[in-house]
Amino acid sequence: MRPEKLDKRQDTDRLPNQSAKKGPIAFLDTLLTLQLPNGSMLSDADIQEEVDTFMFEGHDTTACALTWTLFLLGNNSEVINIAAAFCVH
Repeated sequence: MRPEKLDKRQDTDRLPNQSAKKGPIAFLDTLLTLQLPNGSMLSDADIQEEVDTFMFEGHDTTACALTWTLFLLGNNSEVINIAAAFCVH
C-alpha cells in the first residue's frame, strides 16, 4: 500500500482487535512513506530488503546472545549452581 492509499484507509482496514484510535505508525508503513534525500520513494525491492534485514538481524542477535550466555554458564560452575538454586525456589 503506497502513501496515497495509506491516508485513505477505512476503519474496515483494521483487524478485529484494533481500536479506532490511531496508535504508533507500523514499521512497514514508515518504509512505505519514506522519501529518500533525492525525493524518490523506496522501491518494492528496497522495502523487502529493509524488512528482511530488520527481521533476520533481530533473530541473529538473540541467537548469539543466548549462545554466549550458555557458553559462559557452561564454563562457570559456580554461576550454574546459583542459577540452578534460583530456579528451584
